[in-house]
Amino acid sequence: MNIAKTLNIAFPFEESELGHFFKMTTTTNQAAVSNFKFFLTIKENDLLYKNNVGLNLEQYLFEPISESLINDIKQNITEKTRLYFPYIKIKSINIIENEENFMIGINVVLVIYGEQFTETITLN
Repeated sequence: MNIAKTLNIAFPFEESELGHFFKMTTTTNQAAVSNFKFFLTIKENDLLYKNNVGLNLEQYLFEPISESLINDIKQNITEKTRLYFPYIKIKSINIIENEENFMIGINVVLVIYGEQFTETITLN
């Protein structure tokens, strides 16, 4: 078990194939994407040491799906990403509407600055 070559716990949590308790990230790009995925799922005041980190996506629950709501979500993600992840550039944010089930999906395409590394993250 070689822990020295890992950076942080990968998110979403998975069992490790290498004998660690959790799957770990091994590159800075993997760590950045993992941290960003975690950030997308938390709300403000979830972290004890940084109370204002988080997107508060649950505030949009039970709201009618509208162009205004979609723009608010995109703006919230963009502003908070600039603030907490200055090394990540968002290429696009697509909101996928599922009116039949009253759900939306969020698809974020991002680039890690200084690297030709693109990642697509989808939340449902």
